[in-house]
Amino acid sequence: MLHSTGFHLVAGLLAVLLCGCADVAHRKADGIAVVPIHTARADSLALKILDGEALYTMVGGLKPMSTGIWSTKFSDQGAPPREIEEVRAALALLCRDSRWHGDVLVFKEQHGGEIFAEAYVIHRAALRGIISRRLSFFSLAGISPGTPPDEVVRTIEALPPAQRLRGYGYLFGYPCYAVDFFCDAAQSERRTGIRVERDFVQVPTYSAPGGRFVWAVPKGHVLNREDQLIRRRAAEILNEYQQRREAQVALDGTGAAALLKSWLDEQAGSSIELLVNVESSGR
Repeated sequence: MLHSTGFHLVAGLLAVLLCGCADVAHRKADGIAVVPIHTARADSLALKILDGEALYTMVGGLKPMSTGIWSTKFSDQGAPPREIEEVRAALALLCRDSRWHGDVLVFKEQHGGEIFAEAYVIHRAALRGIISRRLSFFSLAGISPGTPPDEVVRTIEALPPAQRLRGYGYLFGYPCYAVDFFCDAAQSERRTGIRVERDFVQVPTYSAPGGRFVWAVPKGHVLNREDQLIRRRAAEILNEYQQRREAQVALDGTGAAALLKSWLDEQAGSSIELLVNVESSGR
């Protein structure tokens, strides 16, 4: 689902933003384009990240990529709304160093005269990890561990439906056995017209007990070691977030961007090894 504009940040902008000024300017490296960024926008996006499944991308890289942060649609007869650039600028501030990437994909496909756009975030090390472990798939699309995140997303989005489904399954952090299942199920359904019965594994988020980080599994599936490890690590992250949120975020969402900044500054990156170890040890 996604697209990049190559924004470069003015040094020190994040510190200014998080200190609570009314707004700041985000400039391209050439100094021509200026996009105002309001602290309310940064707090709003940060809260959507933290309250939803993107928490598991930004904190520890349990999910290489997440959406569910922001989306919009606009007429194919007009120019993209300015809000897209504002969201891109705010995401660039929140994903401010080389460990993360945030952007908005403007989809090429149109639906009833409308074009859709969706925000996403990526944990770069987690992305490189899943590409390395599934290189036999990604290399067929010309993707390597060194491919820039925005190029990875645009390439996956442009693949034929079956490959696109598998690619996003890997990017969204679903266990590989689950990716195999729902890709095989989709192929069977296209061939026979009969829906393959399934259950779902749910990973709770702050905003919802289910339906956000969720993958399909065969009917009657019993949680395996990989399911359990993902759910356990997610529960640890969510529990810590609930404590931080209570202490640092106001009822109106103020403080969410500062919480995200301080938490990311503490990240050591060790939790990225979780799924590598699960896959290498067998299931």
